Amino acid sequence: MKENTVNNKKKVVIVGAGVSGLAAGIYLCDNGYDVEIYEKHDIPGGECTGWVREGQYIDGCAHWIIGTNPNSQLYPLWEHVGAFKNTRIYKTEALASFDLGNGESFFFGCDLNKLEKELLEMSPKDKRAIRSFVRTIEAYTRTNIPVKKPLDHMNIFELMVFGLQMLPMAIPFAKYRKVTVKEYAKRFKDPRIGRFLTRFMGEEYNMHSLFYVLQSFLTDNAGITEGGSVKFVMRMVNTFKEAGGKLFLSSPTEKIVLEGNRTTGIQLENGSFIPADYVICTADVHHTFTKLLPNELMPRFFKDRFEQKSAYPIRTAFQLSWQTTADLDEKPRMMDFEIDPVDLCGTKVDCFALRNFSFDKSLSRNHKTLLTALIPVGEITYDNLAALSREDYLAKKQEIGEYFTRLVSERVGIPMDCLKLLDVASPLTYNRYANAYKGSYMSFIITEKSKGLMIGNRLKGVKNLLLSGQWLMPPGGLPVALFTGKHAAYNVCYLDKKKFINKEKIKGGGFLKARVA
Repeated sequence: MKENTVNNKKKVVIVGAGVSGLAAGIYLCDNGYDVEIYEKHDIPGGECTGWVREGQYIDGCAHWIIGTNPNSQLYPLWEHVGAFKNTRIYKTEALASFDLGNGESFFFGCDLNKLEKELLEMSPKDKRAIRSFVRTIEAYTRTNIPVKKPLDHMNIFELMVFGLQMLPMAIPFAKYRKVTVKEYAKRFKDPRIGRFLTRFMGEEYNMHSLFYVLQSFLTDNAGITEGGSVKFVMRMVNTFKEAGGKLFLSSPTEKIVLEGNRTTGIQLENGSFIPADYVICTADVHHTFTKLLPNELMPRFFKDRFEQKSAYPIRTAFQLSWQTTADLDEKPRMMDFEIDPVDLCGTKVDCFALRNFSFDKSLSRNHKTLLTALIPVGEITYDNLAALSREDYLAKKQEIGEYFTRLVSERVGIPMDCLKLLDVASPLTYNRYANAYKGSYMSFIITEKSKGLMIGNRLKGVKNLLLSGQWLMPPGGLPVALFTGKHAAYNVCYLDKKKFINKEKIKGGGFLKARVA
């Protein structure tokens, strides 16, 4: 194959300017490649995004970012790609304030000793279950993520070290990987404690995913950056461009061009052909193998997941956004409310979490505060919405928006004339905007029927084409997008017989301890 070199540099083309694509691009620039990223939209970020309604910025992604503790494994990666550059990181003080009814609430804070004490005060009869719960969170602080290099590129000694570092959490991982949150919640005699877990994570998730998230909160490793998701991504864009990368917006890809067992580049929807020595596709995997590539190239790993829906469910969501003139500075950042069950186009919803942005004054406009609610629903809701006429679809969104506006007013105590509904984004919105499969905002959910946890970057059958993004490892999200992007760059170097150069500044990388009193 003729090399598409520029100044003796081999050329890598990346499909998608989300977190994974930008991360891959930055590491490839570090390693001397000519890198071009082609993005469908007029702003980068993919599902790590936000938008403006009536002058108000609405954040559409990160509720928290795992890797904000400088001593964590992910922090050097986030710092290297510029995500934390010249910005403030807000610590997360609690998972949420859970409404218990009758004007009472439980503040599920991030001090593990204090949390244990308060849970025991709430339910002394659950002493054994609570202490087991707390000790397991502590064990999960030993979670080791393969961020330095892909697992399939580690030698036997590196794999042994990796395994030994994971040893303290090996037993709880094996124990809880296929236990659902719903099943685990039944261990508590006081149903309120179990409900905290199902309300926060969703009862169909496995406890391994929940324990991993909980340990991140309880080690000061799940903060949020000032300014929201778009500014977060734009800092990565600036790093990519400063490293010499080129970003092309409003340039949707029509297909990845193949010749035999290689790709020669991509074809844009405007007909332009972009040649490349290597292609990295960071797009949604369902879109990748139904639109950009022949379906027969889809790995068995993904075919099984798309076909076996009960074993590998997904979560999609509505996001509702409001602006309020009420003073919410003393209100928790995350408030979770139980409600009478309501049917949202096929999915029963009996609680919702409200995100209060009063802590980030950079998002305030004319002294008004942004409120958002992400309301998870099942795949059936997407299907039912997609079957509606345009008129009925818009009416349904309006109906849902008005219903939850009344609930927010009642539960938070905001007068209706001080609360304005700005936007209702549906599962169809995320599909249309980011080609997200059924509007999913995460990867597949692990269940007791699930097999295998992750897949590598390289695509069998095409030598110089790689995959990257949150779909490669459950539960997905920004951290998986980040390090699979780095791993894709590592694999390009490997295929090119070059040593991977890692320019990260290692500040910590050790194991974190849960925050204790």
